[in-house]
Amino acid sequence: MRFRLLFLLFFSFRAVAQNADIDLHYANEINTDTLQKTLLVLASDSLQGRESGRTGQKLAAAYLKSVYESRGIPTFQQNHPLNRKTNTAFSMIINDQYFIYYEDYYYYSALPDTVLNLNEIVFSGFGIQSSDYNDFNYTDLEGKSLLVSFTKPEWKKKKSKSFSAPTQQKDLLTYIKSVAGQKPGFLFIAVKDLYQTSLTVQGSFELQKYLQSPPCPIVFINEKAAQRFFGDDDKPVFTDLLTRIEKKCKPKTQAIASRVTIGLKYDTKYLLGDNIMAKIEGSDPNAPAIFISAHYDHLGKRDTLIFHGADDNASGTSAVLEMARVFKKAKDEGHAPLRTLIFLDVSGEEKGLLGSSFYVKHPMWPLEKTMVDLNIDMIGRIDEKYDSLKNGNYVYVIGSDKLSKDLYNIVDSANLRGDQLILDYKYDSPDDPNRFYQRSDHYNFAKNNIPVAFFFNGTHEDYHQPTDTADKIHFDLIQKRTRLVFLTAWHLANRPRPIRLDSVGVR
Repeated sequence: MRFRLLFLLFFSFRAVAQNADIDLHYANEINTDTLQKTLLVLASDSLQGRESGRTGQKLAAAYLKSVYESRGIPTFQQNHPLNRKTNTAFSMIINDQYFIYYEDYYYYSALPDTVLNLNEIVFSGFGIQSSDYNDFNYTDLEGKSLLVSFTKPEWKKKKSKSFSAPTQQKDLLTYIKSVAGQKPGFLFIAVKDLYQTSLTVQGSFELQKYLQSPPCPIVFINEKAAQRFFGDDDKPVFTDLLTRIEKKCKPKTQAIASRVTIGLKYDTKYLLGDNIMAKIEGSDPNAPAIFISAHYDHLGKRDTLIFHGADDNASGTSAVLEMARVFKKAKDEGHAPLRTLIFLDVSGEEKGLLGSSFYVKHPMWPLEKTMVDLNIDMIGRIDEKYDSLKNGNYVYVIGSDKLSKDLYNIVDSANLRGDQLILDYKYDSPDDPNRFYQRSDHYNFAKNNIPVAFFFNGTHEDYHQPTDTADKIHFDLIQKRTRLVFLTAWHLANRPRPIRLDSVGVR
């Protein structure tokens, strides 16, 4: 009897051990060949850079849907609105250099079908006016093309100032109205974070209303475009001038000879993007689901240049599609997850997280039954830091501890079971100037108190450039990083209890 009991216990423990390793068995099914096949399609010339609302994005959505369905995974499609107006021709050329809409500048004008050629720009520092300091004192700016910097000056002299410089995005409308009071014919406003400025405009009814019919054309530009007005990209003339004004506490106005062409032709057609949601049902239909997300759109085509977006974000989309394949294989072989898995491919990310923002407002799966979102955005390259270390076995993990310490620990444990990558939490710092936590689709889930983890390889020289092509992708790294997300999702999908929510509200 005792021998029989020991015999049964031995095989019981052996069965448990085998079952415990089943996650590793399926993690090893993540295949570089299928990852590569998907990525090569998404980053191909035929998809024209997958700009949301355009033909390439529509073709990419149809491709993703057909792949899911060919693997027996139920798929749903959700349309979401994009711009109020579309544009058929939109360009900005400064001293023979092309700049990218949504990436380098945003344009607002009441003029239809505008094409302007400018030959001179007047630089007027920070664009600040007060009783004892005025960037506009020395020049009549009416009708001229004006360049100012919407940044907080850091005065070097300890001199009391009676004015309050615009330091927060909420001051943007007041600032624009003040500068526009100079009656320029054209206004360029340089900002530190063009992406955040776009979100500010989208989130403010008053700003949107004002910019629908501004007193003159207004262009928000990044510092790269502002620097180009001065011609020499090797010398930071723009930032040096601002530093000089800060140091001397003295305004400086300067006319700059520049060749600038701005082109805009509006079309009244409304554009729609497409979210694709694929679902693998768990054995417990009442258990909260696990989301695995990525955006599949990119910047599209400008003239003859295609922005392929191989890393951003054909890499993350390929990972989501591959994990869906492997989880479906596991279910077909008798290893269905406890919790439902939702694979969400969104568009509109490059235009301000529009697809995921629309999704959380109109969810196809209840938000109250959503336990976590694992978001993947760029996992196919190596950034400058790790390239200098000659080590690609890393991934940045962002946001995993902001709402739930359980999630942070689960990602860490999954990594120890798998390829043991370097998990770099650098961008979790609240002081991170890049604000990556706010810059991908997981953020819209976090704003709804759903714990998130964002997996990211960092930026590189080809980020948002036409040179982000498939030949530069490290498929072995996509495989390893995908395995980490897979093991994390496997644990989350099969744990008996939901993870704990430690705090409420985005941090």
